[in-house]
Amino acid sequence: MKSKYSSLSLASRITSIFSLLIVILLVLSVISSVSKTKKATEDSISQYSKHLTESLANKVNSEEYEKFLNAKEENDAYRSVREQLNSFRELTGSLYVYSLEYSNNKVKILVDGEPNDAKAGEYSPIGESAVTTSYEDIKPVLSGKTTHTPIVHDKKYGDYLSSFAPIKDKDGKVIGILGVDTDAKMVKEITNNIISSSLPSTVLVGLLAIIIAIAFNIWMLRRLLNPLKGIQATAESIANHDLHTAEKEISKVKAFYNDEVGRLLASVITMTGNLRAIISAVKSTTSNVSTLSQELTDTFGITKASLIEINASVSGMSEGAQTQMTGASESAIATAELAASISKIAESAASVSEKSSEAVAEANKGYSRIESAIKQVKVIQEVVGFSSENISVMTSRYSDIEHVLATISGIADQTNLLSLNASIEAARAGEQGKGFSVVAQEIRKLAEQSKNASKQISTLIQLIDTDTKTVIEGMEVGVREASAGLELVKSAGSAFKDILVKNDGVDFEVQEVTAAVEQMSAGAEQISATIDEMSVIATSSSQKTEEIGALSAEQLHLIDLVGNSTSNMNNMANELTDVVNKFKLSTS
Repeated sequence: MKSKYSSLSLASRITSIFSLLIVILLVLSVISSVSKTKKATEDSISQYSKHLTESLANKVNSEEYEKFLNAKEENDAYRSVREQLNSFRELTGSLYVYSLEYSNNKVKILVDGEPNDAKAGEYSPIGESAVTTSYEDIKPVLSGKTTHTPIVHDKKYGDYLSSFAPIKDKDGKVIGILGVDTDAKMVKEITNNIISSSLPSTVLVGLLAIIIAIAFNIWMLRRLLNPLKGIQATAESIANHDLHTAEKEISKVKAFYNDEVGRLLASVITMTGNLRAIISAVKSTTSNVSTLSQELTDTFGITKASLIEINASVSGMSEGAQTQMTGASESAIATAELAASISKIAESAASVSEKSSEAVAEANKGYSRIESAIKQVKVIQEVVGFSSENISVMTSRYSDIEHVLATISGIADQTNLLSLNASIEAARAGEQGKGFSVVAQEIRKLAEQSKNASKQISTLIQLIDTDTKTVIEGMEVGVREASAGLELVKSAGSAFKDILVKNDGVDFEVQEVTAAVEQMSAGAEQISATIDEMSVIATSSSQKTEEIGALSAEQLHLIDLVGNSTSNMNNMANELTDVVNKFKLSTS
């Protein structure tokens, strides 16, 4: 679940962070001011104590102090110095005034500035170790300098500040150390007074500065970030596929500065215009692809119908060739019977008339069959010619199909390029263009699929064209063979006519039986050879016709595959159209 802060506007979040930083800076400034005030107060008191100690050290009776140092006992010189130090303490209001020495690596108290009538335990005896003072504290004093320590927090003596100054003789030689302890409570009181007097005004000025800074920050942020609202509305319209509203929204936005927001606004305006151009181009392209694919489907429908007719014609040719083979076989039998009749005429002239009648009957029968064979050969020749013409027409249509496929492939390449440009524009738009980047990728996939489908169709067309050429060559051979067979059958018919004419005159030309028999024998041999040759041609024609039928069936199967691919391409074009139509380019 998102927090309330994450749902705030960018300007509100920046203002909140900016305000928090200002408040933190104000708090740090107050803390720093208090710290500096405290330090300044401590420094001031330390300098005062330092100068005070130095002044008191100069007033110490050095002669009496030297006398004390010579004996280091509570004599008159000791009491004189002690009384003088006590007067210093009472006069300055210090906690303690005392003298020190450093010997045997220890800091010792020599004279404690307390009243001479003070009881034992109320002052430090001669030579008592200075527990709170170290050698480092008094080291500068041994070289003739004045120094002081930071505030010491002692449980026994409380908070105090110690200052040390050298006690010098008449010659300026350091003969002792004067120590003055100042009560640190005064430092706290002074610090609190300064803070209490200056802190309210400091806080008030800080609060006014915060209010002015926040007000200026809000005004500046609204001025700088105002274009982002229009950019957001534009992006939402694009995400909702409404380019018309997106262009309308972005046209209202104005940038006051040429900063990141201004450049982002310019990029969004450019992206919106480019997006409209791309969508319009894709719409036009998908419409053309859909129309061309429909035309291609219609063309393949016509081609398929033609192939079905050709297949039916080839089936008829196969049946005719089979009939021709049967007729040739029967003609061969008739010719054999005719040869037998001629042999019998040669053996017996008495039965010439009877055999002649039989020959006439058989000749009439053979002639009828040859006429039938002639008709069948003509039919085969016409069917093969018609099939050859249809296949030639279909071959020319393959060129039209290849031209249409080349156009579709070019359109797919153009669509792919347009989708790539759309992806680039969406990438430039960053997060705002992610929604359209997905659409552009889908368009690109559909374009690739269209191109691949076109390539598959082109490959199938090349296979069909190769098979069609083979069919045409086979049919041309069939036409030539059928023409030759027709001529041979016509020759056989002429021979049968001659036999009939001659048999009609058998009764009147018995004397010429021998010559007629020889002539009939020669005609029978010619007929036998002709019929054998016609049988070979009929067998070859039947085989070629079967091959043509197989090729036609294969070609019909390829046409079905091409039709399926074309249908798939049409479906993909429709899907692409549906995707593009989601974008609203106008108010309609």
